[in-house]
Amino acid sequence: MVASYAVSEVVKELVREDRPCRALRGVATILPCPEAGDWSWPSNHATPAAAAAAGLVLAWRALAPFAVPLALLGGGTRVFLGVHYPLDVVSGLLLV
Repeated sequence: MVASYAVSEVVKELVREDRPCRALRGVATILPCPEAGDWSWPSNHATPAAAAAAGLVLAWRALAPFAVPLALLGGGTRVFLGVHYPLDVVSGLLLV
């Protein structure tokens, strides 16, 4: 999880994609929009969630029906909150 988070942070600094709550007019957010310089792509919530799910599945396959949907839900909520584009989350999940 730590390594996946670190990779996502490095990629964020290289790409520097603005968040939808700052880039698009009229995007409603449930949470305040993160401050400028906190980039959108890839989602560094989805990346460690996917890494945790992958680790759990590798350690105990029976957890897959629980761990994978929770990782997807955790990433998906970032889009619902208005702080990520869907591609940010998909990329974050695949970055593992």
